[in-house]
Amino acid sequence: MSQTALTLVLLAYLFPFIWMVASSLKPSSEIFANPPRLVGSSVEWGNYSEMLDYLPFGRLLLNSVIVAALGATLAVLVSVCAAYAFARLRFRGRNLLFVLLLSTLMVPQEVVVIPMFTMMRT
Repeated sequence: MSQTALTLVLLAYLFPFIWMVASSLKPSSEIFANPPRLVGSSVEWGNYSEMLDYLPFGRLLLNSVIVAALGATLAVLVSVCAAYAFARLRFRGRNLLFVLLLSTLMVPQEVVVIPMFTMMRT
């Protein structure tokens, strides 16, 4: 029973990825066909070469890796310094600052994304 439920949940999570790969191999005219079909009439491997010609995919991937690596490194460095300060140093306002830090960690990302989007749009 539990393995059946887990398999169904796995398929539900994998279905968008399967749909994306199947759609990338369809001819362009069949991507928005009604009713939608998972498998196209033919496999179009040329869609990938067109994508690589249309976009500088290697550069976009490198930019993503650089941003992710720098973001993770910066987060670890700031977290280590903050953890050391809160664990070893005694200073005035330490408890208040610690509560403020913890409260910012409890704010959901969705609450922050919408104001950032409106700020960037204008």
